[in-house]
Amino acid sequence: MNPFDWKGPEFLVFYGFFGLCWIITVRILLRAVSPSKISGHEMLKDPYTIACLRGEEPEVIRVAIISLIERGLLIVSDGEYLKSTENAKDFVKKPLEVEIIRSTQEPKRIEDIIEDSQVYACTRPYIDVLEAKDYFYAGKAKSTKNTLLFVGYGVLLFIPITKILIALNRGKTNVGFLVIFSVIMVAFMNFLTPKKITSAGSAFLDNMQLLLKDATYRLRNLTKGESNELALIVAVHGISILPVETYGYAKDLFARSLKSGSANSSCGSSCGSSCSSSGCGGGCGGGCGGCGS
Repeated sequence: MNPFDWKGPEFLVFYGFFGLCWIITVRILLRAVSPSKISGHEMLKDPYTIACLRGEEPEVIRVAIISLIERGLLIVSDGEYLKSTENAKDFVKKPLEVEIIRSTQEPKRIEDIIEDSQVYACTRPYIDVLEAKDYFYAGKAKSTKNTLLFVGYGVLLFIPITKILIALNRGKTNVGFLVIFSVIMVAFMNFLTPKKITSAGSAFLDNMQLLLKDATYRLRNLTKGESNELALIVAVHGISILPVETYGYAKDLFARSLKSGSANSSCGSSCGSSCSSSGCGGGCGGGCGGCGS
């Protein structure tokens, strides 16, 4: 029996079951083609690269800001503004830190720092390292992933679009539920789809989190001069690991930034033009019957 001839409720059940099975299949195929070999532990020395692995570009900037605050090079004011201290630029060498200091010569919120194209451009080298190690999708693996996703979304949309066209051809316009359900299915697939990180990257991050499983204890015993270890712990576990009694400024300071983190990632498309000037090297690259029954 042709499922496209089924009435609304039956077709919704069919599409829901098929869609879930298809999404799981695509997920399994993505795992199968994802690089899975951990290529070494050199990144243990670089908290910013690990932060990029866990939270992509915005997280690198957040961890760098934490490091600069703890080194006394950034000052928090009014709970949400950051300003670089006098002569702070003389104590930083990493391009990302240099640009953050430049960006905060006047008080600025964290989300505005993240949206600064010159600051954002300086996260590109960390992306390059992760792509070279196959911890982020790149090259053939990225091409294969994109092909699978193209087919995956195509099949997921082909069925409801075909049903809608058949329904309209038969003079039926009650397709609202199917449209909404299709959007939900696509959103669910998008939620389950890995963005940049590969299986190898996830495995490396899991190992790092296991290695630093005593992070809370370490944080409570850090001295003021151990900013690199602090940055490493935050890079691995995230800002939420910071104890309020010691790092009380972090909760309010990063609240708005973390809520809008997904939106900040869109900055990457506009930062390429500023990369050369920043000195960061390269670009930033009704009812169930609404189914046309």
